[in-house]
Order: sequence, then structure tokens, then C-alpha cells
Amino acid sequence: MAHARIIGTGSYLPERVVTNRDLESRIDTTDEWIVSRTGIEARHVAADGEMTSDLAYHAASRAMQSAGVGPQDIDLIIVATTTPDMIFPSTACLLQAKLGVKQGAAFDVQAVCTGFMYALATANLYITSGQHRWVPVSPPLFDILQRSIEAARLSEGGYDITIGPVVRLWRQARKTHQFPDSAALRAALARTGYRYLRLDTVTHSVWLEKEGMRLDVGGLGKGFVAQAALDLLRQMGYPIAMVNAGGKIVLGQVPPGKKGWLIGINAPGEREMILHSLLSLREMAVATSGVGACAGRSTWRCDLPADPAP
Repeated sequence: MAHARIIGTGSYLPERVVTNRDLESRIDTTDEWIVSRTGIEARHVAADGEMTSDLAYHAASRAMQSAGVGPQDIDLIIVATTTPDMIFPSTACLLQAKLGVKQGAAFDVQAVCTGFMYALATANLYITSGQHRWVPVSPPLFDILQRSIEAARLSEGGYDITIGPVVRLWRQARKTHQFPDSAALRAALARTGYRYLRLDTVTHSVWLEKEGMRLDVGGLGKGFVAQAALDLLRQMGYPIAMVNAGGKIVLGQVPPGKKGWLIGINAPGEREMILHSLLSLREMAVATSGVGACAGRSTWRCDLPADPAP
């Protein structure tokens, strides 16, 4: 279970100060009367036009600086106040815009003096339940994840990048030469499902909704890298090229006088022997899963060639 902790704090007070002596000249009261009953000697008052969201902005900015985080790291904003800038939109939404936070939720809590405790308790529940765990990723990885979700939809889940927990079990089985038991497989499968992989296209952030989820980019990642390398070669003026990324091959134009690139596939269980039939391809892609032994059984598969162009 995830745990919440305070990693940074920040505060802010308006510049204008009103003392008890100042109040004596305005209303029927004395400094002694106020201090004896409240202990207050002075208070800070917001300037004309200075709103609650402005005060919150300064305090939140200092808290973020204290924690060493930026706007891209904030997933949830809760403002506890009984003096909002306006009823709608919430002060939290206004603060979100001022901080430059472009992802996550934002809302107000109105519970007068105890508002802070309610806000803190609510934030703790969001964190410990895993409701807000957005992680920014690089543009290339985000592109791969978008493509993987599209592939999962087109295949109705036949391809699923969230298969990581299951793949991890099989990798362990290859080392121990023992199949995972049914309970372990059920537990691993319960942590999969591409529909629980959330993407934020504005901030290029990712959220794995289920606890224990793991991504396995696998062949799609290799193919993406190989295609990117081929595209770069084309841009540099080398359209005749072949890129092999660990069994994921993408092919450009063929050499002059040739009908296609000849691709050989290793025979199952043989490192130096290839199958008699060769593939002749041009401007396409081909992938194999390789040869491996899992729990004493040999496995092999060759995917069909496919046109990599969208």
C-alpha cells in the first residue's frame, strides 16, 4: 500500500499589517482588550485586488520549491477556504492555472477552521488509493504507448503492453525451469489490462491505474527504434538500408538490380542453421520472437511481414 508524507511546505502573508493600535482609532476597542481575549497583536490584510488564489499561489510556489517539484509533478490541488475568489470556477482551478499545472484535478473544500484537516485527509486518501500517480515520460516513449493502445484496441486485447506482470513470471520460469502455478498467473493477469493505462496528451504523462501494473514494450519498442533509425538514414540521404534491432527488421529501398532484401530465419533451436525458404522484402518490416527454452520446452514464432507505413 502506498503511503503519503509531507515533502515540502510553504506560506505567505500579505504585506499590509493592521495592528491593534490601528483598530483603536477606528472602533471602540483597546489593544489590552484584544490581547487579553485572543492573544492577537497584529494581523495581515490582503491588498485591494489581492484574492485568495493570489495568496495560495505564493504559498504553493514556496511549497513546491521546498519539495523540489515543478508544475509537471502536481496531480491534485485542494484548496481549503471559506473566502473563495468566486463560487465558480473553484479557487483551486484558478490556482492550478496560475501555477501552470496542466494535468490532474483541482477542487475546493469548505469547512471553516478545520478545512485544512479535511483537505489533508482527502489528499492522503487520493495518494494511498493510487488515484493520482501521473508520471511524465519522453515524447518517443509516449508515442510508443499511444501506438500500443491503438494496437490493443484493433486486436481487441490480443496485443497488450500491460502484460508485464505475466512476462515477469515467464522470465522467472525460464530461470527455474518451472511453470508458474495457476494462482500466480491469476494474480499477474489481474494486474494487466490496456484500458487501465491512462495517457495525458497535454503533459505527456502516464498513469498505471492498477497497483502492481508493469509495462512490457518488447518488440513494439524495438520496432519503433528500428523504424526511427531507418527514417534518420533516409533523411541523411541513404534510402537503401536495412536496420536489424534484435530480430525486428525494417527495410528501406533495395540495392540496384535486386528484387528485394533476402531475409533468413533461424531454424528452431539452431543458432547457425536457417530455414530453407527465404523472405524477399522491400520497404516492409518483419519480426521474430527468437528461440528460447521455457520450463524445458522449446518455443518459436515468426510474425508475418507487415507494411510499417501508417
